Amino acid sequence: MPAVDDPEVRKQRLDLYLSFLGPAGHATPDDVEVMELIQKNSATLPPEAFMDCSRGMLREHPLPTDEAQMRGFWRGWRDVMAQ
Repeated sequence: MPAVDDPEVRKQRLDLYLSFLGPAGHATPDDVEVMELIQKNSATLPPEAFMDCSRGMLREHPLPTDEAQMRGFWRGWRDVMAQ
């Protein structure tokens, strides 16, 4: 948060974060549900199946709609799981 924020604005921003994005927030349960469904559905796929995250793969400078961030996430996940 910006250091120049009014203390009341700062408190409101923190409260919003905790109530919406925090561990018990309104957004998190939806994300967890979706990830669980993806895992269950992926378990039914044959071993050669994969998720396609190739949009923008050959661009030197990715567009905001490209999936470079998804590829980066899954590379990081693979590296963590390999340890």
